[in-house]
Amino acid sequence: MTRVEVPDPLFGLTTNTRVQAPVERVSLVRLGAIRSLASSLGASSPSPSAVSMALRRKGPVHCVAISDERAMSAALRFTDDHQTMTELACSATLVPAYTPHLLEHILDGLHTPNQEKRKVLVFVLCGGCKGSLEAMRLFQERLSDWQGDDIIMDGNRLTPCILDEPRTNA
Repeated sequence: MTRVEVPDPLFGLTTNTRVQAPVERVSLVRLGAIRSLASSLGASSPSPSAVSMALRRKGPVHCVAISDERAMSAALRFTDDHQTMTELACSATLVPAYTPHLLEHILDGLHTPNQEKRKVLVFVLCGGCKGSLEAMRLFQERLSDWQGDDIIMDGNRLTPCILDEPRTNA
């Protein structure tokens, strides 16, 4: 176990955090700008409290970077499936639900095929305040010739990096 000091802005204190994986140093970084179209939930820097919680969490925490187009695709598919719109920033949460190879990587090692009961996975999201029919039309236009792209998880490029696999209605 390594102890990492992360400042906690809520109490103005430094919290000592036990870390499961070896960590030499944790630094909070600040982005110069948010270049994504999904900016409504964006932050130029993670909150120290969130970093502290992630470091204390038992089990894996993954860092996943996706393109705006992936989030657009998830927003459109969710709207199609559930007749409910969500804005681009919120739909990023849904990308693993519509990208099987990403979901497999995220869940890797968390369950075994021999388990008697099927696990339930819940995606929690809000619809946001920027969702609109016009936005959905713009997403469709932008995706008209999109062939897929890379997903980065924990610093590694995932493959296949192609358009989402076709769904089966099971």
